[in-house]
Amino acid sequence: MTTHSPHTSAGHTFLLVGPPGAGKGAQAVLLADKLGGRAISSGAIFRARGDARIAKIMATGVTIPSEDFERMVREEINEIPHATPLVLDGMAQQGVHEVAMVDDILAFNGRRIELVIELECGLETIMQRILARQQETGTVRDDDDPEVQAIRQKRFAEETQPSLDLFASRGLLVKVDGEGTRVHVAELVWNEVLKKGLAPAA
Repeated sequence: MTTHSPHTSAGHTFLLVGPPGAGKGAQAVLLADKLGGRAISSGAIFRARGDARIAKIMATGVTIPSEDFERMVREEINEIPHATPLVLDGMAQQGVHEVAMVDDILAFNGRRIELVIELECGLETIMQRILARQQETGTVRDDDDPEVQAIRQKRFAEETQPSLDLFASRGLLVKVDGEGTRVHVAELVWNEVLKKGLAPAA
């Protein structure tokens, strides 16, 4: 049985969703910097905390098992100072069961998702961004393979809509055009934060 944290106040918590390669990671970092908070990426957690078995799963483009997801994400979020604003990247996308899992992890820490921003981005733009990232960093990830990307894009389309519908029913979901430059998309994301009154006090 989960024992929830006794804390009653926490930093605001945001969630960025969108297809793989839409730029969620970059936008999460930019938003976290502006908030003075932390960006947490499920993919980065898996690469940092996972073992050879997790790495092999990621290389195929299939979903990380729920028990591994919960354990690693819970460990990461439990280490974040309570008052720190938190931007989640790529979590709670794989169906309502994952939303419930993330809700529980956040509730343990006295948090809740307050705004969900969906980055809408087409496949052509996504593949261009993956190529640009490879050129910028000089590295190619296993999941950059076109066949793996096709699997990930199909999985996102099939599995994420129920999560988006749930967030919409809670009045949390807003959509942002993710096709523009990194700076322009960041401005659109920040405007949504301002509209919800979730920006830090000046």
